[in-house]
Amino acid sequence: MEEVRHSRDMVLDETAFSVIKLRIPNSQQGLSKSNGYRLIYYVHKLKEVVVFMYVYPKRGPMGLVTLKQNEIIHCLETFIKENNASLLVELDINKTLSSIAEHTEI
Repeated sequence: MEEVRHSRDMVLDETAFSVIKLRIPNSQQGLSKSNGYRLIYYVHKLKEVVVFMYVYPKRGPMGLVTLKQNEIIHCLETFIKENNASLLVELDINKTLSSIAEHTEI
């Protein structure tokens, strides 16, 4: 969990949570991290919860240089509303990986 919270661009850092931007390369178009995708995610520091909130390309017709602060706040507000309405699906990555391993022949 510490690795998820550190070594990234903090967009918003509060006591209980952080909103972080992660740069991801676009290997399909041969673009580096600086020109690839951006993943905005929420990390709850006490509950050890990670929520992927928004992904966008930096280049191309849908490209954005960066999300504005009000757009990030809108993502956070949407997450809170959907969470309060029980519209989100929880995924335990460890259980998912174990299940895949059980059903995959090597």
